[in-house]
Amino acid sequence: MIPACRVLALALLCGLVAVHAGVTIDTLQAGDGVSFPKTGDNVKVHYVGTLASNGKKFDSSRDRGQPFSFNLGVGQVIKCWDEGVKQLSKGQKAILHCSSDYAYGPRGAGGLIPPNADLDFEVELISFWRLSLRGRRGLQQPACCIVNVAGGGAGLGAARARGARVLW
Repeated sequence: MIPACRVLALALLCGLVAVHAGVTIDTLQAGDGVSFPKTGDNVKVHYVGTLASNGKKFDSSRDRGQPFSFNLGVGQVIKCWDEGVKQLSKGQKAILHCSSDYAYGPRGAGGLIPPNADLDFEVELISFWRLSLRGRRGLQQPACCIVNVAGGGAGLGAARARGARVLW
């Protein structure tokens, strides 16, 4: 019996199995080199998204004049962004080259991004921050996010019912 790793290696050498790169990064402008966002941080970026095949622009926060914010590493954006933005330091501008399996895959997106399209995003990491609460045990930093804890409406109870973890 041939070990599975040897079968996979042989298939790769013969071109029988495709290997997707996920995300690769080309730096256009260095950042500070010391401040990197972590999972759960709220990050603010400017970006321009293009199809890798022909360079056609499909979206741009710069065109709107409004940076885009999201919580890093919690699935609010495509996997390419969750993994790629973590590798950028504050102020860095880079191209994130996203293979289709780290972007929108076989479903594509909104008629602008065809199925199985590789994408390029010029991304600038403007800033990031971590939510903090003062609780019973001192200052804590949540691993993810806080959902309407202090506001009106369903608040904390509904967040917990949806499976959110709230750290104090």
